[in-house]
Amino acid sequence: MTLRFKSIGIFSPAYLQSVGKTASFRDLSTIFLKGYVTHFRPDFLFIRGDTNMTYSTRWCGIFSWMDIAGLLLGVLMIAFHIIRGKFPWRAITPTKAFVTWLVVNYLLGIVPSALTWDEIPDLLRMIGSWPFMMLLTGYVFWRLSESWAPSGLIALALATAFTCGYLHHYFVKYPRASAHMF
Repeated sequence: MTLRFKSIGIFSPAYLQSVGKTASFRDLSTIFLKGYVTHFRPDFLFIRGDTNMTYSTRWCGIFSWMDIAGLLLGVLMIAFHIIRGKFPWRAITPTKAFVTWLVVNYLLGIVPSALTWDEIPDLLRMIGSWPFMMLLTGYVFWRLSESWAPSGLIALALATAFTCGYLHHYFVKYPRASAHMF
């Protein structure tokens, strides 16, 4: 193990002692699950992102507006297929396998961060999950564009609005708000 992980990992004897826990399976799994679940806080995902301003501008959550729209549209698309009776519950389709692969890998990408106790939830330590969320977002918009042509223009407008807002915040407001961090 690296020195850094020895100091911030949930297996650290000093950390376990400080929180009154032991290295038992029960204590470690409780600490891990608690840390894992914090990565799904709405404030972290959708509103403010990481509390550490060196990792996040705090203008938006770790999900962009495109990611949020992709999640919502994906759920609506599945619900629509279920209502129409065209959702193959038992069949393993390439679509279901691909989406499952993306979701599982997103969830696995959170594990490194959940194995630490310092600054949880931590955006930088879960960086391995980002590509899978972006692929899922892109996949949802691609599938939607196959059946509804205006979705491409709506996605472009949403991406442009988010990018303009983010860039304004990053170059105008964030430098003042984070000056004490650098």
